[in-house]
Amino acid sequence: ALNKNVEAITCQHEQAAAISAESYGRTHKSGVGVIIVTSGPGATNAITGVAGAWLESVPMIVISGQVKRSDLNSDKKLRQKGPQEIDIISMIQSITKFSETITDPSKTKQTLQKAYGEAISGRKGPVWIDVPLDIQGTPAKKLVKSKNNWLDWVEKPILDELELQEKITFCAESLKKSVRPLILAGHGVRLAGAATSFKDFVHNLKIPVVSTWNALDLLEFDSPYYVGRPGVVASRAPNLAIQNCDLLISIGCRIDNIVAAFNQKDFARNAKKIIVDCDINEIEKQPFKSLLKIQATADHFFKGFPK
Repeated sequence: ALNKNVEAITCQHEQAAAISAESYGRTHKSGVGVIIVTSGPGATNAITGVAGAWLESVPMIVISGQVKRSDLNSDKKLRQKGPQEIDIISMIQSITKFSETITDPSKTKQTLQKAYGEAISGRKGPVWIDVPLDIQGTPAKKLVKSKNNWLDWVEKPILDELELQEKITFCAESLKKSVRPLILAGHGVRLAGAATSFKDFVHNLKIPVVSTWNALDLLEFDSPYYVGRPGVVASRAPNLAIQNCDLLISIGCRIDNIVAAFNQKDFARNAKKIIVDCDINEIEKQPFKSLLKIQATADHFFKGFPK
């Protein structure tokens, strides 16, 4: 029977399907775009959209078909054994958070749960499940051996709750001492489902904001707190704001070369810096000394901030 809670959309091409799924993940607070493609060229056509989701930290699930397990080119001595067979997993491992070919039907549910959890947790991103044809035809009762929900997944906080709260409190105290504070908002704010919390945060504290291109609509363009988009191709005001602030709070922004104008060393040179990011590697890569490193998603940061 059809699941009435699932809306299936037929695209004309797998690349279009993958890009559509990425768009869904961007625009839905708690949604994950899912695409189903066939093996071989159907799978390879979807790679471009997956690469985009990987770079932009957008959750996505790809389910691809594959030849029967008995037809898999397991020893790799041949270029191809099964019809329309491609080893898609080896191709996309570097641009997915999780990727696996299901070889044991009894582990289908476990694999789906793992994939879903990886897609939506921490720094979000695409995942890929490859399903051989004979497993696709396995009776459902042989695929499911536990009674828990298919999408049971409880995300654990990145930091200890007490440690996180202590850092957020320190951030609030630093704001009180600051004369020229500035917020740098990135795409991570929206990915964390914190767009509304962010707007409330800015309005309550009345702090000026600069943003990346992906986060430019977190505030209205004519908001009195919105300065603009800094970086290589940018207007004068946001870059001046960054270089003259005395406290910079970066939230959900990886501060890449474009934003820092290829000069991370002198980025916000007069400011103490507080970096909020769910990916510790994006924090540690910075050549400047941070006043405070907070490994957390934007929603956790805003929830813990003193009212």
